[in-house]
Amino acid sequence: MAQGKGDVTANSAVTSFTEDTALKTGQSVRKVRQDAYRGTEIGTAALSKVVGTSLDKGEELDALAVAVSSGRAATPSCRRTAIRPSGRIRDGA
Repeated sequence: MAQGKGDVTANSAVTSFTEDTALKTGQSVRKVRQDAYRGTEIGTAALSKVVGTSLDKGEELDALAVAVSSGRAATPSCRRTAIRPSGRIRDGA
């Protein structure tokens, strides 16, 4: 179904963003969509704490996104310890 000018929705704006970004970066639309979801759910403050640690992996970020969106990330049972490549331990919230 073709979209006319009056058919623009927030969802189609996200689709356009992901498709445009994928085209410009050479990444798949799926990867761009995953990264956008993680960034939206986790937030930049929390993401900045895990960059360069053992938690800076897709699987770990997906788990953190689910924990944040369900409200479990603030509980002590969801605290994780992140290990930096230097071997130092960084307490992560």
